[in-house]
Amino acid sequence: MKKVVYPVLFTKDENNILIEIPDLGITTEAVDEASNEAADDAKALEMARDAIGTYYLEKDDIKEPSSIFDIDLKNGAFYTEDSKCYVSLVDIDIMEYRRKYDNRMKLKIFNVIN
Repeated sequence: MKKVVYPVLFTKDENNILIEIPDLGITTEAVDEASNEAADDAKALEMARDAIGTYYLEKDDIKEPSSIFDIDLKNGAFYTEDSKCYVSLVDIDIMEYRRKYDNRMKLKIFNVIN
């Protein structure tokens, strides 16, 4: 079991919550896929966790996370003077994420074969 915890920057704008994981060079936005509308904080946290998990699906070397105290909001990709930014720690069990992803792929392959 390999759990990691990364600091993640969340920036709320008029329509979305923008997500940045500086240690991994990931930027994305939180969108509620069911309604295609802006997501709430819980969905943004889930999407950040999913972005980290997806990043590590093909990588074996785990990057050392920065300390949350070393993150400067003003250096964020989405930062502006008017932005509503915050930093949160996001954890993920990489091995568990890989198991879930592999199971979905096996199910898809099984359904195609049958």
